[in-house]
Amino acid sequence: MQEALPKLTSLDFLAEFGAPTSQLLLDAVASRIRNECGWHIAPRITETVILDSIGSTSISLPTLHLVGVSAVRVWDGTQMVPLGGWDARTGWSPLSCSINRPAGFPVGARILEVDMVHGFEDCPEDLLRVIAVLSKPRIVQEALSGHSVTLANSGDAWGVESTLARYRLGPR
Repeated sequence: MQEALPKLTSLDFLAEFGAPTSQLLLDAVASRIRNECGWHIAPRITETVILDSIGSTSISLPTLHLVGVSAVRVWDGTQMVPLGGWDARTGWSPLSCSINRPAGFPVGARILEVDMVHGFEDCPEDLLRVIAVLSKPRIVQEALSGHSVTLANSGDAWGVESTLARYRLGPR
């Protein structure tokens, strides 16, 4: 079973943005954002990921904020063993969020295991605004005599999509 991720943020951090009314609602919105973006975003965590390789000299990691990589292991047919020719000091890039090896990585599905530290220390402020917007229904149309109300569900008038695009993992 996969370990639960730490909370993206708390109700306390959202006070100035018009906080959601419950932690349960906040967690649901945060889960939606994480699923859409393809990674946990915040807080900073240490995580082990298993990756495929096509043999290139650089492999992108599933993050957009890489803080460190402490180990890369390769499947030797029976177990994961430290990858020779990979250097923990110079073998990763925080700018490209990738691991690098001049000789290239071995080819295979689920062949590499990487220990990495990634994520923002706190939820970025622009995402706090998105959480607040997505947690509150907005009236976009109201008819008085027919008592009809239409609610928006995405809040894109508030720039939700463009903000999420900055945190979304692209093709890897």
